[in-house]
Parts: sequence; structure tokens; C-alpha cells
Amino acid sequence: MHLGTASRRPHAGLLLTALSGLLLSLLSAAPPSRAADAGPPATPATPTYTDVTANSAVLSWGASTDDEAVAAYDIRSGATVYGTVTGTPAPTSITLTGLACDSPYSLNVVARDAAGNVSGQSDPVTFTTRACATDGGVPTSIGTVSTGWTIPWGTEWMPDGASALLTERDTFKVFRLTKEGTRTQVGSVPNVVTTGGEGGLLGVAVDPDWAANHRVYFMHTAAEGNRIARMTYDGSSLSGYTILLQGIKKNRYHNGGRLAFGPDGYLYASTGDAQSAALAQDKNSLNGKILRLTTDGAPAPGNPFGNHVYSLGHRNPQGLAFDRGGRLWEAEFGNSAYDELNLVKPGANYGWPTCEGTCSVTGMTNPKEILVTSGGKSVSPGVLEERVRDHPLVSQCIVVGNVVYMAALRGERLWRIPIDGDTENVGAASAYYVGTYGRLRTVSKVPGADQLWLSTTNCDNNGGEPAGSDKVFRVTIG
Repeated sequence: MHLGTASRRPHAGLLLTALSGLLLSLLSAAPPSRAADAGPPATPATPTYTDVTANSAVLSWGASTDDEAVAAYDIRSGATVYGTVTGTPAPTSITLTGLACDSPYSLNVVARDAAGNVSGQSDPVTFTTRACATDGGVPTSIGTVSTGWTIPWGTEWMPDGASALLTERDTFKVFRLTKEGTRTQVGSVPNVVTTGGEGGLLGVAVDPDWAANHRVYFMHTAAEGNRIARMTYDGSSLSGYTILLQGIKKNRYHNGGRLAFGPDGYLYASTGDAQSAALAQDKNSLNGKILRLTTDGAPAPGNPFGNHVYSLGHRNPQGLAFDRGGRLWEAEFGNSAYDELNLVKPGANYGWPTCEGTCSVTGMTNPKEILVTSGGKSVSPGVLEERVRDHPLVSQCIVVGNVVYMAALRGERLWRIPIDGDTENVGAASAYYVGTYGRLRTVSKVPGADQLWLSTTNCDNNGGEPAGSDKVFRVTIG
């Protein structure tokens, strides 16, 4: 037995040696190969926003899926990346900081995996940061942005806030003007004619969903009358042309012409009475009105009379602006006594030609502010009578924070009119740059800055300056 046991020991040693070698071989062998992660992550769900301030916003979105794992999400607009989150798994929310105040944003989300594959972009989320700290401010300085213009009439900022589109009334041209003052013609609007007075290429508006559809809108005079048309602007040039609404009567004067998108997504347009005052009281006429329409030209749902008319009784409205509460303010040329600042409500009648300025006629809505025209008397001696001693002829208006700014033509000044909190009342008006820069046509808010742009139309019939004499100014408010 002893000899037999001893004779088996070499075999046991060989077995142990073999097992050890196999174990070492297994431990040192490369892991099994697996297919490379070649597929991109799924497109993230549409983001949502909360807690928007003047300079920040919180975005959240649904998680993407991937063959391996999502390593990061980028929040961007075009080629600009506003923020990135990383991790395993990557978070699905972010607080964006460093945003510009009082500015619109349209952002989407893309997912990335560890292999560098990138998903498609999510649908965009759009929001506007809150008002700048000055909340309307007062003008403190003025400088020139651009020269060489001939009756710049409409100004509309692009969603990225880096540039604006400007129209020239009598040349029918459209320009891109950057914040730094670089001007580039992007095209002309077809089918425009002049009236030898106030008609031509007038207002411009950019679709709130421009990043997706590239649509822009123009109001202009045509052979048969005034019309609203839609074109495509890809960031470099205009193309296409679709008539959305026509049948708005034209005249040498009183064509209105301002366009503005409301917070409800519908397009608002101001039309003049075409020097036929009775049209302003006709609910079936498109003249002497504020119109409200869809982006395809149909009457907007909920309009008070079942047609395009939103309000009536207007003489020659040339300014439209929405305040922070979504209310619509309108600036209107008077006749021989008063220009008006109106707070527009659906179905309201603003009086023309029955009333000019304030009156006590049943069914008529009085303006929130009246500005005295030449020869007119103030209805509030000691307040209004001192404001204007010539015809102000107010044109475009804009609301910044809780202040209305209005550009005046013959009055050659910039009006500042504060709104009393969230009430429907306004405070005392103040005038700036009286008689300094000539006829002031359009005022707009510069996105992301406590600044306004202010353009002149000294080249028109009443200004008499040669072509190319008009300017765009930058007004700092603080």
C-alpha cells in the first residue's frame, strides 16, 4: 500500500501543473471581442423649461437610449452650444446661465455616446428671458449704428438677437443689419408700388418658429391695394412670395402698415383708413383696423366679428407693441388735434372719425394717452399742453419692461411713457432728442442689451433730405 501511494504522487503533480497553467492562460487571455458601438443614440424628447430669469433658465428632457450608454447631452442653437451635461448615465436637465436678458431663445438637445456618435436634434423649445434690470430705464446716450439709408420703415430682430431685418419704403429693398452695424441687402420684395406719399414697402415680421420654417412677413402697397405677403428668408437671402391677405384699400396717405406677432402666435397688422374715414367704422372693411390673422392668412380663431378684424375706429395706426403681460399697445396718427396711444382690446371701437382723442360717445374707447397736434388744445392743462407744441405724428412704438417708447415724425422726438404697474394707466410722458435728429420713424428694443434702435425717415416728402441721408441710432437706456 505504501509503495502504491507513492507511485501516484507524480501523476497528481502533473495534474496540478496542468490546472495552474490553464488558470494562468485564462486569466491572461483578452476579453471576448464585441461589436463596436456604431449606432447613434435615439433623439432626445422635446425639452421643457422652468424658472426663467433675466439671465438663466432650467431645461429638462426625456432620456435617449443607446446600444451602450449615453455619455453626454449638448444644448444648442445651430452651431452654438449653450451647455453640456455628462455622466453615466448623463443627466437630463441643466441650468443654463449667462443668457442675455429680455431675449428670445430657441434651443434643442442632442445626445452623444462614448464612441462619439451623435443623435438627431430634438424639437426646439422656445422661451424669452425676463426684462433687463433697468425695466425700461431712461435714455442716457445716443450713437450712430449705420448711415446711408433711404426711408427705413420696418425693423424686426431675428430670433438669435444678433441682427435685424430692415425695410426701405421707397426702394422696396430688405437689409440685414447686425448689432455692430454691418449692413447687407438680402433681397427685395416683389410686386411693391409706391403711392408718392406713405405707401410702399412697410412693415416686416419674423415668424416665431423661424428656426424651423424660415418664414418672414411683409406688408406693402401693390397695384390693387395694400396686402400682406409671406416670403422665405434662410439667413442670407429672400425667396418665394405668397399673398396672405389683400383687398386692403390704398391711398397716397393713411396706409398704416405695421406688423407684429402676438404672444398667442397670431400675426397682427395695422391698416389706415385710406383717406376714407367712414371705412374705419365698417366692420366688414379691412381699413382703419387692427387685423389678426393666422400665418396662412385666414382670420385668427376667436376674432370678435368672425373675420380678420380685431379692433376698429383707427385713422392711421403705425405702431404696434406687446407689453410683458401680453397686452397690445398701438400708436396712431391724429388728424388736426391729437395723436393717440391706445391699449387695444378685441372688438373695441377707438372712435375715428367720430372721435379724435378723448370723447364721451357711448361705445367708443378712449386712448390711454393723447399727444397734442399743432393748433390743438390739451384736455389736461399743465400736463399735456406742455408736451407738444407742434404736430408729433407718432409712428412706431415699443414696450421695454414697463415703459412705452414712441418715435415721432413731425414732432422729431422720442417719447417715453411709463405704464403704471400692471394697471391700464400711464404716467407722465417725457420727450428726448427734440429736433436733434429729425423725423424719427421706428424704435425697437435691442435684444440682450439695455438699448434701443431708433431710425429716421428724413428722406421722405416731409423731410426733404436727399436719398441716403437717413440713419439708424443706438440709444442706451439705464
